[in-house]
Amino acid sequence: MVNCWGRVAGFLFLLVLQSINSTAQEWLKQADSLAEAGNIAEAIALGEGKLPQMPEDSIKSRLLFDLGLWYGWLDKRDQSSIYYEKSLVLEEKLANPRTALIGLIYNNLAYNSTIVNQNELVIKYYKKAHELWYKNNYTDIKNNLTGLSNLLFQLTIFGLNREVIYYYHILEQYEKEFKTGKLKDNFQQYTPDQRITMLMFLQLAKVRYYTHLNHYDQLKPLMFEFEPLFKLSKNIADRDMYLEALDNMGYIARYAGRYSEALGWYKKADNLAHTDFYRMKGAANQAVTHYYANQAKEALLFTEKALGFLPSESKSLSVVGLRAMRGELLAKIGNFDEAFLQFEALFSKQVNRPIARDKFIDLQVSDFKDWIAEQQLSIFLFAGNGFLQSYTAVPANVNHLKTAHHLYRLAAQMFSLYYTREDFTEGLELFRNRINGKLLETGIMLNLSDQEWFTIMSGVENNTSKHGWKSFLNSFSVNLGVPSNLLQQRQMLITEKEIGLQSGEKDGLVRQQKTVRSLDSINKLIQQKSPRFLEFDTSMVSLRQYQQQMSAGQCMLRYFITDTRVFGVALSPQSMLVKQLGRVDSLKPAMLQWSTQVRNPAQNIQALSRRLYNTLLAPFEKQLAGQQEIVVVTEGELSLLSFEALAMAGPNIVLLPITYAYDIKLLQLQRNFKLRNGSSVAFAPDYAGMPVSSGIARRGSDLVQLQGAQQEAREVASLFRGKLYLGPEANKQNFLKSLGNYGTYHVAMHAFMDTLQFEQSCLVFSDTQRLYFSELYARPFNAAMVVLSGCNTGVGVVQPGEGVMGLSRALAYSGVQASVYALWELPDTETSWIVKAFYEGLKAGLPKHEALASAKKRFLETFPEKSHPFFWAGLVINGNTAPLKVDTFNYWWFLLSVPALLFGVFIFRRKRKRALTNI
Repeated sequence: MVNCWGRVAGFLFLLVLQSINSTAQEWLKQADSLAEAGNIAEAIALGEGKLPQMPEDSIKSRLLFDLGLWYGWLDKRDQSSIYYEKSLVLEEKLANPRTALIGLIYNNLAYNSTIVNQNELVIKYYKKAHELWYKNNYTDIKNNLTGLSNLLFQLTIFGLNREVIYYYHILEQYEKEFKTGKLKDNFQQYTPDQRITMLMFLQLAKVRYYTHLNHYDQLKPLMFEFEPLFKLSKNIADRDMYLEALDNMGYIARYAGRYSEALGWYKKADNLAHTDFYRMKGAANQAVTHYYANQAKEALLFTEKALGFLPSESKSLSVVGLRAMRGELLAKIGNFDEAFLQFEALFSKQVNRPIARDKFIDLQVSDFKDWIAEQQLSIFLFAGNGFLQSYTAVPANVNHLKTAHHLYRLAAQMFSLYYTREDFTEGLELFRNRINGKLLETGIMLNLSDQEWFTIMSGVENNTSKHGWKSFLNSFSVNLGVPSNLLQQRQMLITEKEIGLQSGEKDGLVRQQKTVRSLDSINKLIQQKSPRFLEFDTSMVSLRQYQQQMSAGQCMLRYFITDTRVFGVALSPQSMLVKQLGRVDSLKPAMLQWSTQVRNPAQNIQALSRRLYNTLLAPFEKQLAGQQEIVVVTEGELSLLSFEALAMAGPNIVLLPITYAYDIKLLQLQRNFKLRNGSSVAFAPDYAGMPVSSGIARRGSDLVQLQGAQQEAREVASLFRGKLYLGPEANKQNFLKSLGNYGTYHVAMHAFMDTLQFEQSCLVFSDTQRLYFSELYARPFNAAMVVLSGCNTGVGVVQPGEGVMGLSRALAYSGVQASVYALWELPDTETSWIVKAFYEGLKAGLPKHEALASAKKRFLETFPEKSHPFFWAGLVINGNTAPLKVDTFNYWWFLLSVPALLFGVFIFRRKRKRALTNI
């Protein structure tokens, strides 16, 4: 339903324009008739054959459009888009261009772009289609509903929440216009069947919208409106829309854990199913719901029913996945032998050789080279769960535990292979969490050796960084300055290289060498466009190598939030310790509660802080004792916490020297990147005309004057003799001009976080000029440190696989080695005190994390009445913590060098005098 009415739209523009070339009109009619009769290849042959003989007019433009449409029906998207683009160029040249047709061209180009993963073009083209129809063909209700619905659907896929809400409001307004407003008569001109189809399409758009926002309770009334429309419909295609809506309802209820309600929606869809495909889908949905509800017998029943609609010999991943789930369900009800027989048959078919259950532990991911897909991850998980069930029932059978662990490792390796050649999918976050959870759980049960843990944790870390980077590319590749065609060509070449060639050895080697040369050429072009792109895309993490680079006194705490549990890993130069810390359903609410309550200095959060300390830090007290640097790598809701504040709630009341990192790969890149420029610059707008806060002045919320921030910037610039942009000079233009010219940036200003769409968050310069985070991605910003002394500069949206997406992460991808940012709205006066003390520590040569810890310690000693974490714990550092090298004029060096210089001049003049005397 993504491109509704696209198939028939090509026949809407019958030529009633000026009479030009009757022969050309006749050719077009013949080709259209062939296409309508289903003879697509013949229609294309006739159209392409007559195309050179047609004049440059509206007839030819229409034929070019039709050719694009027909190639699309054959799923030849590249050729389809070529004809659409030619039609577009010609149509726009006409004296009276047809905006309705132009809108349809953009709509269909957008659809083609979704198929070939040209992500940066999809939204652009759908917006063009909507704008053309909405502005020039406002009364064309069918096309306007199509344009808005398609645009909304794609915006939800890309997670652009703010725009989703904006365009949904337009859709609601348009709905009012044709139901009760000025377009009411236009709507009545359509046939009753057409009106019902349009209203059902409107309802489906609403269902998709509220499904995206996870508003289950608001979805229910929509379905009560949807059902009578469906009953009135006489169009069999409308049933598909209603079934999709029911599917959405079931999914969102299941996601919320309302399994009985989910089953109700799925059963309703099952009863309305009109093809075996929908009957199979209905049974499969009910099987999965029962599976998550831990109702093994019921899940098994519906799994068998779903498989009954599928060919017994089918090798499709959907069929194999259902069979694998059946194997786990058999194990859950204690029928282990039949379960293992199921897995033996399944894997034997996949690897094309008989393989017994006791040999599963010898399977390699290369055995499944033809099965690299998301569904294969489920298959490994189902099989691993089956063997884990067997071990749980009979603990003496340790081999089954080892087999389960091995299958989870295969899933992790398959995850990595998938991302080597494919683009981001949101569903992979669920798999990543499950795989990590099962790997860590069974690894702890097996009491793995350090070497085994290093291998596993390196894979887990690489998968985490890959998922984060791919997720970033999915939404923001357009901002990185790398053309999409280069990224596509590169991905195709990587796929060809990784999969290997199936032809003869000699021919295959030649082609492989050609592929490598082509890939090298593409990489060089990308390197020119975005110098750091390949570093993020290709570098890998070796945890053993990272450990070897650690110095004495360093410790890393790496946390993982899996599907059911939270795990922690403590890494020191001597050892690695992996522990299970608690259940997600208990810890997530506590973390969210803490991050909310810490923003209110009147709120006592001591008990909650102590609880989180006991869960997250106490298990590693021995590893943390006496350490000089503790690196905390978090994800998800853990990124909202200040671990310094949690440590102060512990029994020892110690302010730990903590630095933060998004992932180990990014941290390594930040620490390895060398920067020569050591000069500094500070920015502090004055927000003239804005009110002065009546309470605690916070660097966020409302735009109030920040007197502390201004004085802070003056003192920082004076301390390092750096450049200062104050008041009106602290504007967006000067900031952008400065990028890359300084080693240290101090930004003391308001910052607004958009919790719906984090790339629309911004720094607020003078005259309320806003610099959006998305504007920074394409700009190389090579700096040793950026201090974001504004509110909420570190907190963004908790994204799957990303942790908290904020400005700090955007800066890290742009080349910044380290950033200091805020976890919540900081108090102006107290923050200025800490920041100045921080810079004094930096000037004294302290590493960045020690300078910040020292500043906080001095603050607490000076202002014991402000011990609440709100005042001091919100400012944190992320990235490279090496001491800062700032260019300052050294007067002692100058004074010491003057005598040496004068002595050198004296010796030179004396030698010269002797030389002249001897002449």
